[in-house]
Amino acid sequence: MIRTVIVPFCAPLVLVACGGGGEGAAPDTHAGPPPVFSIGGTVTGLAVGNDVQLADNNPSFLNGKDALTVTSNGPFRFNLLLPTGATYAVTVVITQPVAQNCSVESGTGIVAVADVTNVVVACS
Repeated sequence: MIRTVIVPFCAPLVLVACGGGGEGAAPDTHAGPPPVFSIGGTVTGLAVGNDVQLADNNPSFLNGKDALTVTSNGPFRFNLLLPTGATYAVTVVITQPVAQNCSVESGTGIVAVADVTNVVVACS
């Protein structure tokens, strides 16, 4: 006499299909875009009625086109935002303000994980 044995296949299939989430799970590939940060600082000593033109000359991000005209003392910020690891180089564009000389301090660096706010443009 031959006996037929039926092996239940459902249990192994259910366990394989559960998706788990434990060890060996695939990494999350749906992360958003990397964070970006602004470059800025403060202008001091600019005479009333004068302005100073600044640029962030970062060739990696075509940021040399990110020019900014500042018309008074106080905070400034470039429009273009940069990711962590990007370099920046703030300069005074060719023409100095009338009867003044402006220099940039702390104008170069690498973007970390926060806005850059310590660039100083000092005019005298």
